[in-house]
Amino acid sequence: MGGGPDREFSGAMKKDRCLKTTGDTEKQATTDSRVGKPAVQKSVVRHQRSCNWPTVVPAFLSTRTVDPFTVVLYRKTVNKSPRSWNTIARRPLQTSHPDWFPAHELSPVNQSRRFQTIIRRNTRVPVTTPCATFLPTHHSPRSSFRTCCPFKVFPSRIRRTTLCRVMWLCFFWTMTIGLMLAERPLAAADTPGGQRSSRPNVLLIIVDDLGAADLSCLGSTDMRTPHLDDLFARSLQLQRFYANCPVCSPTRASVLTGFYPDRVGVPGVIRTHQENSWGNFSPSKPTLSGALQDAGYHTEAIGKWHLGLTEEDHPHRHGFDHFHGFLGDMMDDYYNHLRHGQHYMRDGTTPVRPEGHATDVFTSWAEAFISKQTEHADRPWFMYLAYNAPHTPIQPPQDWLERVRQREASIEPRRAKLVALIEHLDEGIGRVLKRLADTGQDQNTIVVFTSDNGGQVNVGANNGNLRDGKGSMYEGGLRIPGSLYIPPGCGAIAETTIGSVTKAATCTADLMPTVLDLVGAEIPDGLDGRSLVPMIRNPATDWEDPREIYFVRREGGKAYGGLTCEAVLVGQTKLVHNLPTSRFELFDLSDDPLEQVDLSDRQSGKFRDMQLRLQRHIQNGGRIPWQ
Repeated sequence: MGGGPDREFSGAMKKDRCLKTTGDTEKQATTDSRVGKPAVQKSVVRHQRSCNWPTVVPAFLSTRTVDPFTVVLYRKTVNKSPRSWNTIARRPLQTSHPDWFPAHELSPVNQSRRFQTIIRRNTRVPVTTPCATFLPTHHSPRSSFRTCCPFKVFPSRIRRTTLCRVMWLCFFWTMTIGLMLAERPLAAADTPGGQRSSRPNVLLIIVDDLGAADLSCLGSTDMRTPHLDDLFARSLQLQRFYANCPVCSPTRASVLTGFYPDRVGVPGVIRTHQENSWGNFSPSKPTLSGALQDAGYHTEAIGKWHLGLTEEDHPHRHGFDHFHGFLGDMMDDYYNHLRHGQHYMRDGTTPVRPEGHATDVFTSWAEAFISKQTEHADRPWFMYLAYNAPHTPIQPPQDWLERVRQREASIEPRRAKLVALIEHLDEGIGRVLKRLADTGQDQNTIVVFTSDNGGQVNVGANNGNLRDGKGSMYEGGLRIPGSLYIPPGCGAIAETTIGSVTKAATCTADLMPTVLDLVGAEIPDGLDGRSLVPMIRNPATDWEDPREIYFVRREGGKAYGGLTCEAVLVGQTKLVHNLPTSRFELFDLSDDPLEQVDLSDRQSGKFRDMQLRLQRHIQNGGRIPWQ
């Protein structure tokens, strides 16, 4: 480079490095010997330092036109205030010179912010240290730049300022992309329909009256449920999972709201005829679908609704963008889909009369919805898929029944029909999961599976070794299958481990806060349910406090007369009031899982404590209108 100004600047800075005083400024004139341009002024600032490198930081540039080989220096007066450096950093950085930060790359608004970030991350200059600022435009790689710059982000053998510019551009875009990914942590993946949303989809499958052991993976040796077996194997299995009521409508209300059902106006079954209907789903409570809708999700309800027949009860009023299913409580026939001679199948609010077995109809609608979402791959979705199988009437397709009879020669006739209906249901769920995979959405979809209550014993259900079944406050009526599958890399804050099982007491009201927590949506205040994310991350985790879970059912007829039956579970201790006319019973499930030994007389103190807990809950629930 000869004796050009870069060499002079280098010498000046080397001289400056030997000085330990602050405040004197030397002004030197330089001439560009290579291009013959007139000399211009530059300043070298002597400054104090505490180490063997100069406390020099990148410059706030001059707005005047400068010679390509000119270095413009500024000096900040000593200021003991901690804000001294911040004051400089907030000044707009203005330059039209192309060699460090081209004008098109940094606007005056964000230049100072960017410099502030760079300085704080790449220098050891305290905010109270007086400092000289500089802008080398062309430089000798072994003189001025290496002498002046304390940064370690440039190679030692830079020959061209073009390379500097390229590196700063790379740094800028790396930081920009990094900040974007910090807010939306997972990059989108390609799907057949285009760019996939970085937020996970949610598929919540709820079936009707499936017993705690009525899958082959849960202990039933007379049935084949390969698709649900595979789902459970990949999921977190909820071993002590409770429906918040032993009958249908209340549990569905708890799933969709995160509240105990009597606290949302659904203490009992909602039926067609008002004289025997025991609930009114409150439109004022937040819902899972509504919260996801607010978070930008498309929300779809397919299948059985069973939370009211009127316009005020419609899924559209509870956060669903679209409903395609059955409004009523149950079907009298799986093929004609009637209830009390009425059609309750709807596409939105329009009555429809589809053909085929109800399980196949709901499966086809779910497949169509999943396929359609590839046209809107940048938008996440939530599907609430509610099958009415294996609820009565136990009506499997004939070919499925024959298959079971041929395979299980000694099976009881009523059990054969139920097994066939469940196996047919498993095949339908398998089709839905396959459609997810075929459309490339399986690795971006959380899958939740549950039932609404225990199996109905008098139609052949298998609740394992649990006492009683559907409608009962004993374990057989409340314990249900449950699983959570969160694929790796789907965008959720946690993911499941193959074969994981949690033994913590959990319930259907936990599903709403869990899903919202997983996808990063806002969880409403005051929910009764709790997020299960700690159990997903570590299945061995249990609740720090002995958790209370409440169960209430209001019913009519001779046995109930419009009154309620209740239960409360605290840890492994359970208080049961199974019928309005029955006495209260106290059980220790750790020693007595079959609920055979009543401890109410022997543990009167604990018995009274549990009664008072339940009494307070009944009072709170009683304040909510249910008619």
